[in-house]
Amino acid sequence: MYGLDINFLKDRAETIAAPTPTKKASLPASAMIPLFAGLAAMLVLPGLVGGFWLWVNWRTSQVQDELNNKSAQLTTLQAETAEVQQLQQEIERARTQTNALVNVFSEVRSWSAILQDVRDLVPEGITIESFDEIESEQQQQQPDPASPDAPVVMAPPPTMELQGFALSYNQINDFLLTLKNSELFDPQRTYLVETDLADYPNPPQGVTMPQVVDYTIRAQLADVPEDELLSILERKGAFGLAERVRAARNFQQAEGGTTQ
Repeated sequence: MYGLDINFLKDRAETIAAPTPTKKASLPASAMIPLFAGLAAMLVLPGLVGGFWLWVNWRTSQVQDELNNKSAQLTTLQAETAEVQQLQQEIERARTQTNALVNVFSEVRSWSAILQDVRDLVPEGITIESFDEIESEQQQQQPDPASPDAPVVMAPPPTMELQGFALSYNQINDFLLTLKNSELFDPQRTYLVETDLADYPNPPQGVTMPQVVDYTIRAQLADVPEDELLSILERKGAFGLAERVRAARNFQQAEGGTTQ
């Protein structure tokens, strides 16, 4: 008998199918735009931020420099303004002092001229022991210049007080009348304060002297116009004071003409 030996493994044609290559799906070009835009944004945005930061720093530095320049100019202007104000104050102070000086010259009376006038007026028998300037009632009633509400009032002319003695009351009356007639004294404010009988002062040894009359007379200087005052001062020999009053008046007129 024949044995049938069949090798099925050897004879089987085992075929394995080869894998077929898969085709990748391709995206349309329009779908790639957002991707490219995102990549561009990632690259461009830091550059823009950096550039803006640099511009801000540059502009800040520029503005700071301008501010420093303006501050320096402002400081210079403030210093110049303060200097101008100081000069204006000095000008006003000088102008005030000049006006005050002119007023003083307008109101002052030369002592030499006054004494010369009184010597010319003293009658025989009158002796003057003292001749002083005193504060008159008008001067006492003047407002306090330190008060802010005080009005600007010209000071009244000074008042002179004469004290001495005479041999009789008639001589004192004559002396008072001559003072009232003087161009340098105000007749309305020249008056006899008091009289009193007294012993003759310092009589010669061994000589009996009659009693005398002590007197006190007050006479306010007259408010004489400037032109008339100049003439009086020159007649009395006070040429220096007359010239100073004239120079001060001319300066005041020139100053007034330049400031108008």
